[in-house]
Amino acid sequence: MRKFIRKSCMITLLVIGITAIGGCSEKTDVSSEDSAAEQTTGGYEMPEFMDAEFSKDEATVYEDGSVLVDETKLSSGYLAISAEEDNELKLKITHSEESYIYDIANDGTAEFFPLNMGDGTYEVVILGFVSEAKYAKIFSADYEVSMENEFDPYIRPNKVVTYSQDSECVKLVTELAKKAEDDADLVSIVYEYLCDHVSYDNEKAETVESGYLPNPDETLETGKGICFDYAALAASMFRSAGIPCQLITGYVSPSNVYHAWNKVYLESQGWVTVEIAADAKDWNRIDITFAASGVDTEKVEDDTLYTQRYVY
Repeated sequence: MRKFIRKSCMITLLVIGITAIGGCSEKTDVSSEDSAAEQTTGGYEMPEFMDAEFSKDEATVYEDGSVLVDETKLSSGYLAISAEEDNELKLKITHSEESYIYDIANDGTAEFFPLNMGDGTYEVVILGFVSEAKYAKIFSADYEVSMENEFDPYIRPNKVVTYSQDSECVKLVTELAKKAEDDADLVSIVYEYLCDHVSYDNEKAETVESGYLPNPDETLETGKGICFDYAALAASMFRSAGIPCQLITGYVSPSNVYHAWNKVYLESQGWVTVEIAADAKDWNRIDITFAASGVDTEKVEDDTLYTQRYVY
């Protein structure tokens, strides 16, 4: 059986730093009474919340105690780091010939970095700022990673997709799940909700700085954001509902603009939204910004137009 979003919405088509003409339907408020009235009996069963954890007592200590690296969660698809340093810190994670570089908070906050390049050897390097964009290595290690579940990096929070069990977006998807029959139906409901309640922030897109990371609850509270915000909010909601979700950044042709979108993995029979079919037991790309703004279905489905750069 196919599933359809109940109504479409026009969202301003605006990718990072690039503005296009578009519109958005008027937002509608969903009261608790309305929400309760729409709920069906039973609903999608929310799984146990999959969190990311930092074990201070088990962490390896570096730099006279200022950098703690918790290596105990590698089989769960992530590396946890907590650092208190005066200088800026960066993390480089390399697998085969692919590398990811992250900023590390230096205020002692525990952060979680996905091991998102499959099983195998990961080279992990922490660099400390020296001067004029120069960094010195303060930690280096190679890890052999074999994950218990291939979806682990995409069902937990991390440095880019940040949420907790107490996040408002998690509470929201828990309520929305009461109206869903299965994972495909929940994806469709979340799609519709984001279309109705989040509009594009033109001013933010024009001023966003390099290194910006989304805050899903802030996007939900303000009701606006850029494509990165849409993708992070959607990923937070899907993951907390047990639906594996990737946040992807890259380029979209023919204008070659930098963009953010999602891929979800569905266990049920698949779903259809804005006339785009998704397969069961497979990764499916969903582009909330493009699909909801009325971009031609064939273009959204055309894999050759999307150039994937990073997956989080």
